This record gives sequence, C-alpha cells and structure tokens, in this order.
Amino acid sequence: MADDPYTLNLAEALMHPGLVTYLKELAEKGAEHAKSIAPVGTRTTKHSTPGQYRDSITAEVHTSKTRVVGRIRATDFTAYWIEFGSKHNEKQAILAKTMDFLEGRA
Repeated sequence: MADDPYTLNLAEALMHPGLVTYLKELAEKGAEHAKSIAPVGTRTTKHSTPGQYRDSITAEVHTSKTRVVGRIRATDFTAYWIEFGSKHNEKQAILAKTMDFLEGRA
C-alpha cells in the first residue's frame, strides 16, 4: 500500500515547508493589518500606555504531529474588552475584522 501513488501521509503533508511558510506569512500579514487598525489611545495610567494593545499583537505558527495552526493574538490585558466591548467600551472587533480582511471580505 505504501507504493500506491494515491496514498497520502497526512503528517508529511501537514509538515510540508511550503504550508508552514504560507501560514507564517498569512499570520504575519494579519498581524500587520490588526496593528494598523488597532486603537492606540492617548491616556497613560499606572496600568496602561498608548499603543500597549497594538504592540501586544503577534503572529505565530504552532505545529504538532497532526496540526499546523497559524495564530494572530493580542496578549494585552485589555484585548478582551477591545475585541468584545464592555459596559463602558464599545466593541471594536479588531481580530474579527482582521479575519474578514484575510478571507477577502473586508
């Protein structure tokens, strides 16, 4: 069965350098877009500085035996409130807008 030209080794296909490179480039493109539309703010407090949320946006690629995942994330403590809103902050959905951009809907 190993000589069958139609047999696909999923682990080999997922770890193909071209796929990993493509996901890394796509995640970096998304992170750049997210940073470009992220709110910067002007207020400085003991817990925050201008651009803190924007600067926390990163792109990463994780691989395992069965998965390759490209991820764009914001690690700032205000990320949830910026993305989904709160009682005092309007929803801005930066990462959702970034996904729309990457999917060609924005």
